[in-house]
Amino acid sequence: MVRSVLPLLGSMLAIAAVGCGGAAHDPNRPKTVPVTVVITYQQKPVEGATVSFVAEGAGHSATALTDASGRAALTTFATGDGAVPGKYRVGVSKVFIETLQNPNDPGGPPLGSKQVHGVPQRYNDAAKSGLTAEVTDGGKNEFPFALAD
Repeated sequence: MVRSVLPLLGSMLAIAAVGCGGAAHDPNRPKTVPVTVVITYQQKPVEGATVSFVAEGAGHSATALTDASGRAALTTFATGDGAVPGKYRVGVSKVFIETLQNPNDPGGPPLGSKQVHGVPQRYNDAAKSGLTAEVTDGGKNEFPFALAD
């Protein structure tokens, strides 16, 4: 019984090893180029915003999380690899949970919590945000987005 399981286990480990490291080295994967974004709202950098580049038509989307300066490098396949050249619709979202303390008992249990948007909700959906970008091969590919109310 043990002998019949070992070849199967070996095959499964080999497949898993290829699956874990193969995507980063796949020669058939589309070429990506470095892309950075800078997100501001009310003339201040937005830290912790999720930026989504959604490919128009068939294609690969890219995402990033902004740092304290509102800057982020996009990721498509591997961290910071950029985006595939093409046209994109862009979404920006920053959501966090705010705890509501009881003003009559500040040390006691909270009254609840609420979801707070750090940028206007209209930017959350790339299809409706009105933000677009065209990533080019050989271009600078730095996109500043100044969000407004």
